[in-house]
Parts: sequence; C-alpha cells; structure tokens
Amino acid sequence: VFGGYTREKIALRRAIALGFDAQEGIRVLRNGRAIPAQTPIPPGIAGYDPELVTDAQRYDPAAARELLDRFGYKDRDGDGFREMPDGKPLVLKRATSPSALERQYDELWARNMTVVGLKTEMVIL
Repeated sequence: VFGGYTREKIALRRAIALGFDAQEGIRVLRNGRAIPAQTPIPPGIAGYDPELVTDAQRYDPAAARELLDRFGYKDRDGDGFREMPDGKPLVLKRATSPSALERQYDELWARNMTVVGLKTEMVIL
C-alpha cells in the first residue's frame, strides 16, 4: 500500500509520520520515561550528535491532511477515511501482538491515523 518511491507513496509515508503523536506515546505508554528520536543514532552510542536535531518526529496532523489532499488521497465515498489516488480502498495494516502494551499502541496508532483520515487494521501475529 505504501511501499515504493513514487511521489504519492513518499507523501503517504510522510503523512503517516506527521500524523503519529510520539510525544503522547512517551507520555502515556512509557510514563514519560523515554526521549523522542531525533536521529538514527541514540544518545550514548558512538556517532551521536546532540546538536543535530531534525523534525523527523514532528506531530502535525494538519500538515499530514494537507499532504494527503495534495497527492490525491481523498475521502471519495464520505465514510471519513481516505482512498488511494486511483479510488481504491486504503487500509494500513499494522502487525501487532496480543499484549496489553501493544493494545495501547494499537489504540494510539488507530486514533492518530483516524485524525488524518487513514483507516488502520491491526493484524495479530
């Protein structure tokens, strides 16, 4: 559904990232005992640069919705969820496990993606 390097697929992946509230996940699911990722290299590992700050974890659902609109991911049938640019159904499937913590993450993902109009389905492994 979202693999590949076409402009609309890249936009979909970026919108998913913009639509996920990592800070809420840290606050609620990790009881505030975590730090948001700013780079691929975490603190305490050789190569970590505390001066390098990116917006990779920026939460901006309005920007996510705008990006999806711009690349043709629109709600064509009025159900509140977006379809693919070609009109086919768009459902993001997330692999999960049957644990209490994973259920909380699943609920956070589903809630965040619903805000930007993306339907999610959890698949228990």
